[in-house]
Amino acid sequence: MLAALVTTTELSLVVLSAFLHAIWSASIKGSRNPLGFNLLQLVPPIAAACVLPFWVPLGDVPRAVWWIAIGTGVSHGFYFYWIARALESGELSVVYPIARSAPAFLPLFAVPLLGESVTARGALGIAVVVAGMWAVQADAGVVGWQRFRAPGAKFAWLTLLASIGYSLCDKAAMARLNVAPWHSPIPPAAVYYVILSITGGLVFAPLALRRVSRADLAALARSEWRTAFLAAVISFASYALILQALRTAPVSYVVATRQISVLFAVAIAAFHLHERPSRLRPDAMMQTHLSESPGEIAWIKTLFPNDKDYTAVYERFGLVKDHSVFAHGVHLSDSECQRLHDAGATIAHCPTSNNFLGSGLMSMKHLGKKERPVSVALATDVGGGTSYSMLATLGETYKVQMLTGYKPSALELFRLATRGNAERLRLDHEIGALETGKFADIVVLDPKATPLLAARQDLSQSLEDMLFALMILGDDRAIRATYVAGEKVHDRLSA
Repeated sequence: MLAALVTTTELSLVVLSAFLHAIWSASIKGSRNPLGFNLLQLVPPIAAACVLPFWVPLGDVPRAVWWIAIGTGVSHGFYFYWIARALESGELSVVYPIARSAPAFLPLFAVPLLGESVTARGALGIAVVVAGMWAVQADAGVVGWQRFRAPGAKFAWLTLLASIGYSLCDKAAMARLNVAPWHSPIPPAAVYYVILSITGGLVFAPLALRRVSRADLAALARSEWRTAFLAAVISFASYALILQALRTAPVSYVVATRQISVLFAVAIAAFHLHERPSRLRPDAMMQTHLSESPGEIAWIKTLFPNDKDYTAVYERFGLVKDHSVFAHGVHLSDSECQRLHDAGATIAHCPTSNNFLGSGLMSMKHLGKKERPVSVALATDVGGGTSYSMLATLGETYKVQMLTGYKPSALELFRLATRGNAERLRLDHEIGALETGKFADIVVLDPKATPLLAARQDLSQSLEDMLFALMILGDDRAIRATYVAGEKVHDRLSA
């Protein structure tokens, strides 16, 4: 039955298109700036659009197709944006199968909107394709569902939504072009591709330019313009082949068959990008340094000259995730903060170490911008820090933030050191607060442990005052007792 609906020629076009699309997606993943890379890919279509009127009587394009081009432009514009965002932090072998899952949903729209019909055997074939695509997330026969929430997955799901939208629009457009009189030597599919590229670019470019500076785009153009140009040519060839098939073949079957590209993409991810498809991705907490000092940043640049910044090095190796904790983060750019926010990663502020080594002042105000807040934890840094005491760390945090123009409250900082740190370590279900069901890991503080503390506490009029005095003037002598899992392991009076 499928053979009667999709010819051998159409099937061949779709398979070749799938191979080219996998290469195109891998080229975006391989760029040090996927959004900027997609911006560079707009140059060839713009150039083509400038000469198109000299070769194509635009009156041959049905009026309905121009209206459809607006709809597909919106879908394509968001598709270019979301696929780039997904590949900024997500692995190709995770992002691509999700983004290409349109066959699971497209028939739900194609049947009522386009009047297509899907046979029982066709539906079974679509189901097999989708199951195979998602099977690359399996290990030992079990699908790792947590991977569908991995870094980049959110934007991959949005990419899927956009692909459903433009697939429906493009099928409707090509069906009309197939029966329209045509007088140009340039195929209708090629003309329509240029049109959708321009309308899509009008949506995509403003979104991308909000996150890509002119300087970054210029630097990227100098280093990757050849790759971006080749990717644009591959994209044109891939989609022109699909559009040609869509002139006559049902979109439900074309899109399902095209998803053989997942096999190509996973192979490229494994052999070229060195990803580990069908293997459990590490889900353990990971901690390392990031952007501690200007000298360290310059050194990293000499080691990894092709990465746009320090964070990009970790991104390329798949290490910027929601279970990643990066110490310091003193000199992070807005772009890096945005990507850390998107990935759900944490910066561990180490004030005594930064002050001792002269690394700089980490600004919680900068990291906490409301449009892209980065999670922050507090740490002593046993390598360069000058104290194991969290009270001393709280005091130094306050001083550092005052120097950056931000005045944190004592309540805010104590929460950050307790429940906040537990949340960042994903242990807040066990520790971090005095709540039923959690481990009784408790430190009892004496607000009048020293003569100076006692004198200061006599002036305290609130809990905020008392905690502020403790974090500024307190030290190990303020630890009255320590309990671990409910058992007292330290008592200052009996020590």
